[in-house]
Parts: sequence; C-alpha cells; structure tokens
Amino acid sequence: DGNEVNKQYCEQKIHQLFSEVSEKQNLIHSCAKALQYSTYIKQKPTHEDESLCKYVNYLLFSEALLEKSPEYNTHSFYEELKEDQENLEICDGYIEIIPQDTFKKIEKLHTIYDNFYNFKKNSTQVQVSCNYGKQCVTLYYEHEVECRENSYSDFCIELENFRKQYNDYITNVRCHDKDIKTLDSFIKYNIAAIILIPISLILVLPFIIFILFKFTSLGSRLRPLIRMNRNIRNILNQETNTYIDFSKRDNKNSERQDYFITYNSVR
Repeated sequence: DGNEVNKQYCEQKIHQLFSEVSEKQNLIHSCAKALQYSTYIKQKPTHEDESLCKYVNYLLFSEALLEKSPEYNTHSFYEELKEDQENLEICDGYIEIIPQDTFKKIEKLHTIYDNFYNFKKNSTQVQVSCNYGKQCVTLYYEHEVECRENSYSDFCIELENFRKQYNDYITNVRCHDKDIKTLDSFIKYNIAAIILIPISLILVLPFIIFILFKFTSLGSRLRPLIRMNRNIRNILNQETNTYIDFSKRDNKNSERQDYFITYNSVR
C-alpha cells in the first residue's frame, strides 16, 4: 500500500528532523498525504496541478510545529523531503509559509468541505450522512456576521461557492431533520451598481438608435425597437423603485444583526 509506505517514511523523517517535538502525528499524516498527492500530480498531470500543489503546501504547513520547534520551516522541510521523494519536484514554486490568519481560514474551509464530502460519501447511510449535513450548516453559519460585514473577502467568496454546491446537492437529499436546510447567502449585492447599469443603458441606447436611424437604411427596422425601448424604460423604472424599497428593508434588517484564498507568502 503506497500510503502506508509514505506514512512510514514520513514518520522516520520527522522523528529524525524534529526529535524534541512530542506531537508529531498530525504532521506525519499530512506529510503522507502530501506525498500521495505529489505522486498523483506527477502521474496524471491536469489543469488543476497548481491547486493541488497549493494543497500540498497547506498539508506541509504545521502551525503546531512552528510554535514548538523554531527550526521548523515549511520550505526547508519540503526541500528535505524532496531529496528522497523526486515526485515533489512538480510542486516547486508553490511551497511557501502561509500567514497565520490565512491558514486559519483555509483550515475552516477545509473542515467545511471535509464534512460536505462525508455528507455525500455516506449518502446510503441516511442518519450518518445527515449528521454531516447538519454539521455543514452549523459551520457555515458560524461566519454569518463576518461575511455580512465583508461579503467580498476571498474567504467569504469561497464560502459563497460552497453554499451554491451545498444547495445544489441538498435538493436531492432525503434528510428529514429540520436543521438540514438550504443555506442563505451572506453576500450583500451593491444595489447602487445594479440600478446604475440599466440607467446607463437607457441614457446611451437612444443615441445609438438615433445614429442608426439617421445615417443608415435601418430606420424602418428600428422604429419597433424605439417603441420597445420606451416599454423597457417603464419596466426598469418600476424595477428601480423595487430595488430601492428592497435596499431600505435590507438596511433595516442588517441593523438588527449585531473555500481558493489568495495570500502573500512570508519568507
């Protein structure tokens, strides 16, 4: 079994490099998974290699060892492993130290997606599966306040991507637990921008139509479009009023309420 061989190698290497650190099991497990992924990337290269290598970087980053072992460094550890494991070379250029705040957010996304994976994986065991689904809901809503206040952060955008995947899947799930439900979006859409786009089109469209009408042979064809433009203008005016009303309600509601993240490497 390749994974068992990887685990034995990582255990030996980590004990050799970090003998004074007692808690090594998480790193041994992550190291074995990193070697497994690097082998997969080497044997079956795809357009997702960059994402997979960044995941390898995440696996090799150990916050616990950084705190307890001053000599531990993700990049130097990677170089040590690469001396024996040539498959790791494919991830050169993607191994770097992850800022602590970013690492914690990646961990949260990893935990959510891990539960989601188990939710789908155990679909034949309804109760087991639904427990994972319930955990997905709990973990998602833990970030409601943060993502309503900062909807367009990398973390919250990834959380929104997860929400869409979860909601697509949940429509075909047999869970009867009331806690298994579709997830609400935390994204606050920019109402001003939504209103501005149709208004801009209304301002520009008559000039385009005038030019075509005046200087081309399409005048007869464009007369129906002019009438249609008037109808569109009336409809958009109604929608603008609707958006404004919605924005006011959304602001009142917000007053009542107290998964790829980009990062700059730390060398």
